Amino acid sequence: LGKIGLKEDVLVSYIRILLYFMLSCIGIYSAAFTGVEKNKEHLKIAVIAFFIVLAITLTYDKIIVRGITYRLHVTDKAKVYLWCSVNWRQATYDIKYAPDWDLRNTATYQIRLGEAFFEDGRLDEEWYSESMVQLSKEIKAMNEKKTT
Repeated sequence: LGKIGLKEDVLVSYIRILLYFMLSCIGIYSAAFTGVEKNKEHLKIAVIAFFIVLAITLTYDKIIVRGITYRLHVTDKAKVYLWCSVNWRQATYDIKYAPDWDLRNTATYQIRLGEAFFEDGRLDEEWYSESMVQLSKEIKAMNEKKTT
């Protein structure tokens, strides 16, 4: 990303990792006490804590960061949200992007999977690099529309 002038907002990823880690820890803790009769109170607390952290995780993912895959910094203040998915019907890898100031204004950049890979399954790195440079130009052009 640094080569094409974009920087990932790693805080989004770190918060997700922390929340999933907390879910795993609570799950492991509660699994350790499921068969022990005298620790039913610990199990109740762990189950309640698990569902509270799960609700926080879902709220963070769906409401706060709107289910994004990445959040990128175009400039110091401008951010772009990216959603990535595979479109099996059209055999493309779709990258939807929108500026943080207008999330309804999404654009889609499609990468044809047949063009991105060689017949032996290896990624055509040169073609992919050129494709990412083109995507970067589109994102920066979208950001320029806001400033003009």
